[in-house]
Amino acid sequence: MMIVFWCIFVLAAAFSIYCRYNNRMWYNFAKPVPLFMLIGLYAMNPSSLALYKLFLAGIIAGVAGDILLLREKTFRYGAAFFFLGHILYIVAFYRMGGWPLLGICLLILGYSTIYCLFLFRRLQSQGGVGNVWMGTPYLLMVSLLLMFASTTVGQMANRYTGSLSDGFPGIFEQLVMFGGAMLFYISDLVLVWNRYAGNFRAAQLVILGTYYSAQAFITWGALEYLS
Repeated sequence: MMIVFWCIFVLAAAFSIYCRYNNRMWYNFAKPVPLFMLIGLYAMNPSSLALYKLFLAGIIAGVAGDILLLREKTFRYGAAFFFLGHILYIVAFYRMGGWPLLGICLLILGYSTIYCLFLFRRLQSQGGVGNVWMGTPYLLMVSLLLMFASTTVGQMANRYTGSLSDGFPGIFEQLVMFGGAMLFYISDLVLVWNRYAGNFRAAQLVILGTYYSAQAFITWGALEYLS
C-alpha cells in the first residue's frame, strides 16, 4: 500500500514540475497536491504526541506557503509561512536530539557565509545589493534547520549500545529526516539565488525536486520514528 502511495506522490511531484515549465495555469493547482498527500499520510497515522503535532503543523505551513508563493502579491506571506514551517521543524528536531554540536554549527554557518558572499558579489555586479538582505534571514533559518536535524542522528547513535549484528534501530529514520533537511537546504539556496541573483532554466527543476523530496523524507522519517 505504501509503495503505491509513494509512486503516486512521485508522479504528482513530477507533474507539478512539468506544469511549472509548460502550463502555469495547471501549475497553480498541481503545486500543493504532493503536500496535501503528505498531510493525508499524517491523517492516516494519527498521534496525540506533541512531536507529531509539530511535524504536522510544519507541513501545513508549507502548504500555505506553496499556495501564497504562486502570486507575486502574496509572495512575502508565502515566505513567512515557510519561515514558520522551518521554525516548527527546528523545534521538533530539538525535542528529538537537543542542541547541535558546535563543530556542526560552525561548518554549516561557514558554508552559508561563503554562499552569502558569492550572492553579495553577484548582486553587487548587478546593482541590486539591497536584495541580499531579504534572503539572508531565510538562509539563516534553513541553516538552523540543518543544524538541529543533525542532532537527531548523533543522539540516536550515542544512545545505541547493542552489537552491530543487532542493527541500528531508529537511526534509519533519523538519517532519512536529516537527508530531508539537507534537501531543504539545497532547495532554499537555489531558490534565493534564482530569485535575487539571476535565474537559470533548470532552477525550478532543482528547487521543486529537492523541496518535494525534502518534505517526503521528513514525513516518512517522522512517521516511522513516531510509530
